[in-house]
Amino acid sequence: MVRPTLLRCKVLDHLHSGHNCMNVIKAEARNWVWWPKIDQDTAEVNEEFVIFGYANNYQPNQAPVLFWPSPGKVWSRLHIDYAGLVDNKYFLVIVDAYTKFMDVHVTSSTTLNVAIELLRKTFPNFVIPDEIVSDNAPYSVQR
Repeated sequence: MVRPTLLRCKVLDHLHSGHNCMNVIKAEARNWVWWPKIDQDTAEVNEEFVIFGYANNYQPNQAPVLFWPSPGKVWSRLHIDYAGLVDNKYFLVIVDAYTKFMDVHVTSSTTLNVAIELLRKTFPNFVIPDEIVSDNAPYSVQR
């Protein structure tokens, strides 16, 4: 997923917060995002972390950062989340964990009912996935 320039610093800070090892950080960056000169940007941020002592705050007994394993096939595991509010609209973002293919639906509501309806519109275009992952947001159910 290509990230806009303004979000790159946040992405790099997040990647560096879980690791000290430059190779691990670069591998994670390549696994999740892309932009021109990402390796160079990653190395520069890592240098700042070392120079300013952020790396010295690492606690060896802290909980490891966990990553989802590859599902092994297309449309097996989907990750969903709402983005927005932009011009009074939200976006249900659906990402296939294997291909990183993204399907986005524009909506004015973020209820569970709306998410289910939008997912039902998506599934006939592909297949029903084995699992759907969300951030456990407290979406309301309207009856």
